Order: sequence, then C-alpha cells, then structure tokens
Amino acid sequence: MIERRGKKRHRSILLAGFGQDKIHPLKNALEASGYKISGAVNSRDALKAVSETNFDLVIVDEETPEMPGISFAAMLKATQATRNTPIAIVSYSYSEKIREDGFKIGIIGFLHSPFTEGEAVDFVDSLFFSGKINQSPEIPRILAVEDSLLICKMYKVILAKHGYDIRVEQDPLKAEEVIKEYNPHLILMDANMPGMDGFELTRRIKADKKTENIRVIMVTGDTKKQSAVKALDYGAVDFLTKPFDEDGLLARMRAHLNNKRLFDDLTRAYHELRSLNDRLELLSITDGLTGLFNHRYFHEELNLEMERALSAKKPLSLTLFDIDHFKKFNDTHGHKAGDAVLQAVGDAIKKSVGDDETAARYGGEEFAIIMPGVQVGKAMESAERLRRAIEVTELPYGDMILKVTVSIGVAMWDGKLSDHRLIELADKALYESKKGGRNRVTAAA
Repeated sequence: MIERRGKKRHRSILLAGFGQDKIHPLKNALEASGYKISGAVNSRDALKAVSETNFDLVIVDEETPEMPGISFAAMLKATQATRNTPIAIVSYSYSEKIREDGFKIGIIGFLHSPFTEGEAVDFVDSLFFSGKINQSPEIPRILAVEDSLLICKMYKVILAKHGYDIRVEQDPLKAEEVIKEYNPHLILMDANMPGMDGFELTRRIKADKKTENIRVIMVTGDTKKQSAVKALDYGAVDFLTKPFDEDGLLARMRAHLNNKRLFDDLTRAYHELRSLNDRLELLSITDGLTGLFNHRYFHEELNLEMERALSAKKPLSLTLFDIDHFKKFNDTHGHKAGDAVLQAVGDAIKKSVGDDETAARYGGEEFAIIMPGVQVGKAMESAERLRRAIEVTELPYGDMILKVTVSIGVAMWDGKLSDHRLIELADKALYESKKGGRNRVTAAA
C-alpha cells in the first residue's frame, strides 16, 4: 500500500449509501491511511451532505437504498451544485453496460467487491495520484534541523519568499518526532549540533522505513572532503557548506525535489502495477456473480489441501450443495431473480466459512466448501448451520420476498481417494438429500 500521509491530510471523502456492515471496514481502512471520512446511509442524506460540503471524492454504494447507485450518481452529475464532484462506485457484479453508462455520466472509477482493505486504499490512492481528481499542486514541505537561530531565520525568509512550506527545529533530539508528524519532502540538516549531530540523525532517518525516502542535504561550515564523504555514506543526497548563497541553495533543493518526485512516481507506478496484477489474478480465480472462488480454483485448492492433509495426517472434509428448485426461480421470475438468489446464497456462504476454508461456486447453482482439519461430524454441524441460515434468509426482489433452501452433501477424505472420487462421494450424498425431500444435510455413506 502506498504511504501518502502528507498528501491525504486535507482530503475528504463521503461514503454514500453504505449500510453499517459495509461502511465500517471501508471507513476504518481509509481513515487509517490518512483520509477524512464522512458517511451517509441513504441517498437523501448523501445529497444533503454533498450539497453542503465540498468533498474531494464521493464513493457511492451500487446498492444505495431508495435507488440504484448509478442513478444517484447521475442525479449528482445532473445537479448544478454537485456536478463537478468526483464520484466512484463500489459494484458487486461486473456489468460492462453499467460501467459504460457510468463513465458516460462522469464516474471516474469502479471498485469491484469483494476487495481487501488494502485494495480499497490503493484504489482511492490511484484516483488522486493518477490525476483523475484535479488537485492544486502540492507545496513542497521543507524541514530545517539547525541549532543556529540566525540561519533558521535565513531559511524562513528565503524559502517562504519562493513559496515553500518551511518549518524549523533547533533541537535535534526532537527532530525525529517532528519529521514523522510533518512528513517533509526535504530536510536541510546541520552537521554539527549539541546532543546529536546531523550525521547520526540522518542515519536514523534512513534506517526507518517510514522516512527513508526523505531527501537530506547536509549543511555545515566544515569544508573537509572527509565530511562530505561521511554525509553521503550516512544517506545524505548532497553536501552544502556555510556560508551558502541563496541561488545555490535553491538550485540544489529544486534538483533533489525533482528527483524525489520522479522516484515517488516510479514507486507509485510499481505499486499500482502490482496491485493491478494482484487484482487480475483475483479476478481470474473468482466467480464474477457471487464473489466466491471459481471452479478452476476449487480443483487446484482441493488437490493442494489433500496434499497438506496427507502430509500432516489431518482430516479433510468436503461439502457440496445446490439450490433447491433453482430452475423455478428463473422460469417464474426471470434470470435476474435467479442471479439475485445466487448472490444471496453466496453472501450467506461468505459469512459462514472459516478462515482456513475455501468456498467456491462449483457450477450453475451448485457450491462447494473445502474444510481442512475438519472431521465429518463437525462438517455436518457447519453444513446444518449454513442450511438454516439460508432457509431463514428473506430476499427482497421487486414487490416480492423470495425464499430459498439448499440441499447439502458432506464427505470426508480417507487419505487415498482421488479428488474426483471425493467429489463423487459428496455429490452422491447431495443427491440423497434431494431424494429425501430437499433442504437437508446428508453425510456420504
């Protein structure tokens, strides 16, 4: 994740239309990364908030209460007071048409769920740092660590005159805390100070992952070659002798600030590329409708867990289940209703699986859960809890409430069967559940 605390301190984001279960993880992640976050649980409150506050970004939940998120975003873009507000959308199913419509009305990005907290922060970072959200150029922050009051005054006069944000610290023992709070782009470091010299302070700055990329120019009255070499060895990027002239100081600062900007851009591009690669990899193993793992990943993971179980001499159980009378949903209410049912079941599965378990959409209306280290009895108990949770789920769809049940089959690996044979056992148990009246759990004989 890209560390950008200095740039984020005054950036405000509104999370619009997110329910309490969705807003807290996203809010906590973005606040921890330095953004200022506000929330509005419905479109009415969100519209009022955007009208009254100049947010840097509004992130809209696709499932905003009262209207679809894309419709709410279109309303903001059609309103004179809010049409220039940057808007991104969190979506739960990939729809090329929704994305195309969104970009036409001015949406600047779509964050597809499920996502990790790190992916959410990287997504928001990329919107700001890619230029998609217009921001005023950031004023470079310069910290002078200098015990001479006269030179501190000189720095303030020279740098303020040329538009820099300048801060001075005369006590080197307090400088590390100031650096972490101020997050400067460049430090003008006095070499000789009481309590701690500039060489040691530079070494500490470069040893800390959070401050290692800050440029340090060592400033000293010592003209010896050894001092310049020592400064560079300790991590300074340049060496300036006192007395210095204004033009020379500014020229060196500009050069190193430009180098830092280029380095930061390359670092950001690397992280964004890595994040994109991770996202593409996740998409390649994820079912787009339910957010669960797909059929291919399921088979890869099942073989891997069988190897682990064999090596560790631990049990391994497999649960297969499908939605009862699923064809009826499609035939009676249409494929959109069928998709809504699949998503609801997928959400119930996500809430039920343990950290070590793998849940996948096996195909069509059939799902699977791989349960490492679990005996068949415990697997049956988990399956029964999931069955009950799905049974009591009420799914609003239009002016109807849809209800759904599942039939489940459970099998435990004996350490010898092939993956296909284990799946066959679970599938037979699933068939027995359907044969016995559906909406039940059966263990493989």
